[in-house]
Amino acid sequence: MSTTVDLAAIESAVKHYLSPEGPSVLECCRTFGVSEGTLRRVLKARGIVARSAVEQKRKKVVEHFAGGPGADRLADAEPTAEAILAAAEVDIGDMQSGLEVARGCLRRLKELVPKAADAREIKLIAEANEKAVLTIRKIRGLDAPVDFSDWSDDELEQFARTGRMPSGRR
Repeated sequence: MSTTVDLAAIESAVKHYLSPEGPSVLECCRTFGVSEGTLRRVLKARGIVARSAVEQKRKKVVEHFAGGPGADRLADAEPTAEAILAAAEVDIGDMQSGLEVARGCLRRLKELVPKAADAREIKLIAEANEKAVLTIRKIRGLDAPVDFSDWSDDELEQFARTGRMPSGRR
């Protein structure tokens, strides 16, 4: 059983997938009559990771806040100093609110520690404390960037799955 491969259709599907509209793999497959597996193999061979719905949403949000197509006043080619200042003040307010919430969590957790008796309660308090402190450190810029270049695949997978540094990596 021999099947002919329509290279022009595959190339068109890849170009469509990479277009600014950012269509899904399935949409490209339907439009150009290419199987999903074939298109994903070609994209992977070219080093292009097919975007999931979550990745597509994240891209739109990042574009919005980075001045992309859906951005607010800062999307202009020459934003005014007032627009930049206004946008910065909104971001500063958001970060300040985040700090206040994280600090409030820490204060409340400190009150709960003496009352905690059950191991599950203690574990929950410890995890909430860790998240609040990490939030504060991230907002304040207190952590140096992590260099993942010498990490093993197992360590990267564990970090991606749990969000915690593997033992021996601090």
